[in-house]
Amino acid sequence: MKNNQLHIRRIFIVSILMLCVSCATQMKISTSLDESTGIIFEGELIGATIEVGSVFNKTIQSSDLIIDENSTREGSTIFVASKRILKINLAPGTTNIKVRKNGMLLLDKDFYLSSGQFRRINI
Repeated sequence: MKNNQLHIRRIFIVSILMLCVSCATQMKISTSLDESTGIIFEGELIGATIEVGSVFNKTIQSSDLIIDENSTREGSTIFVASKRILKINLAPGTTNIKVRKNGMLLLDKDFYLSSGQFRRINI
């Protein structure tokens, strides 16, 4: 009888420990000295008018874009893809973003960014 109770207690303790471990939250810790926050626009940006709160309001030209190089690896082969993006640094918090192109409103949305977070928006 005592052996059976000891076995049940062990199962109960292990179950409680597994429950605690499975409910643990994950935390992202950044150790970068540069805690920049902002938005990265990708896609067909030339000719689009982008308004980011009161920080940025401009019709995008080729000279406004920067090259973003991504490298991916499949087996022993490394693929490098270059695309032109627009990167806008912002203060953490909520910012309204509007994108217009060819007279149409493509995006009108509030985005919340925490410190050190960059959000990619594909146009």
